Amino acid sequence: MKSLKRLSAIILVVALLIGISVSATNAAGASLDNFKVVRSYGNSFRDVPSTAWYYKSVAASYGYAIINGRSDTRFAPDESLTGAEALTIAAKIHAIYTTGSVNAVAVNTTPWYKGAVDYCKANGLIGNEFDNRLTVPLTRAEMVHAWSKLLRAVDLPSQNTVNSLPDVSSSTPYSGEITAFYAAGILTGNDDTGRFAPNSSIIRSEAATIFMRLVDPTSRVSGRTYGESASSSSSESSESETSTSSSESTSSDAPTSSSAAPTSAETSSSAAPLGGISIGGTVAAAEAILGEPYRIAEGTAQYRFYGSYAEFTMLAVKNGKLTGVYTNYNLTATGTFTQYKDKNEGNRVYAKTLGMFGIEGNAVSEIIIYETTNAFRGLHGLAPYAWNSTLSSVARAHSADMGAKNYFDHTNLEGLLPWDRMSAAGYSYWSAGENIVANPSGIAIEMLDQWVNSAGHRGAMLSDFAEIGVGFAYNASSTYKYYATQVFGTPR
Repeated sequence: MKSLKRLSAIILVVALLIGISVSATNAAGASLDNFKVVRSYGNSFRDVPSTAWYYKSVAASYGYAIINGRSDTRFAPDESLTGAEALTIAAKIHAIYTTGSVNAVAVNTTPWYKGAVDYCKANGLIGNEFDNRLTVPLTRAEMVHAWSKLLRAVDLPSQNTVNSLPDVSSSTPYSGEITAFYAAGILTGNDDTGRFAPNSSIIRSEAATIFMRLVDPTSRVSGRTYGESASSSSSESSESETSTSSSESTSSDAPTSSSAAPTSAETSSSAAPLGGISIGGTVAAAEAILGEPYRIAEGTAQYRFYGSYAEFTMLAVKNGKLTGVYTNYNLTATGTFTQYKDKNEGNRVYAKTLGMFGIEGNAVSEIIIYETTNAFRGLHGLAPYAWNSTLSSVARAHSADMGAKNYFDHTNLEGLLPWDRMSAAGYSYWSAGENIVANPSGIAIEMLDQWVNSAGHRGAMLSDFAEIGVGFAYNASSTYKYYATQVFGTPR
């Protein structure tokens, strides 16, 4: 028992940054070492004093020949950045990162930014979302989205804990990408609370600082916690510089037995009438209210799925009697509910259960994770992820490999990243992501709860990917016993 408690305290829950997935981005030659100083900055910009918080960032962006001044003597640090300017910078960064030069970005085009925009689209960095934003100032949220796929995940490790941000919620455009940049130390926000101001225009000094943090890991922020339990820290400016050190995040103590409630769970009694749904009640009585199930899965219990994902219910049934109820809306039932809360959204109750949900086989656990993931999306007004069998095979193989070889990482022991495994399976994508979790409890809804209460993983589950695959594995001789993987993708 002592050993099991120790293991529960060190369960890792790691998410790769959303959308860092384009084939060209993950090319073998992609490296931060490709960035070289090609010209010297001689304090030529008269509007960039050496005491300014952005001085080093402006000098670096000029030295790498990424951001030019408005003129030879004026940088215009407080002026906004247009969509065309942001995408031109993005194209330069991506080309140097992946090939070592900007030769792949066409110049002397009409209009002047056409070559850069075409490059960004051809390499999957953007779609058509900026077509009407090229000559107007970008918001800070749009800027993050435009630059979110420039680097491989291995070059953007998570080194901060993002429980929540004061003005970024799941409904904020590109919230997952914003959260990922905070986790990686690229963004710090406008004040000590991490306020981001997503709808404000991005200015050139901020863009220079974000660029420097992308290409120079030593300039990134680390060791911060945003949201609940966050300790205050001083900030010179909206994106001011600080030193960094690499760290790996872990989850809070996770449940260690099939009867333990997850970290976010609390109980509350229902004073409502039975309404035909109660533990020990019959399927017929429940279905008089819920209607016919749209799916049934057979495991140690039978699992029956009802409703839309916005008003979702899952019943566990043994011998014709209800043993478990899981729902994401105000379903009327009698008993003591276990409430599952999302700490990233002010402890909003995202699901509640009656009765018990135990350990299931791999295939049924995968179905439960898939269905409850889409129920979490439905609660936020998002369309469900489509199931993709190729992605599921990739996810299943990685979960099994982690258990068989007793490791926990997105990169397997052969050095292959999720994108490598997806490509090897024949899945061609515009964007992709992966969540992994390991938990000795082995209960699917508790493993989902760990993802919900980790900002980066939550962002992946609420992202704009089109498809998902889920893989679940058990290995009795491994450290964590039970492993689950979600692989997300938007196919080409």
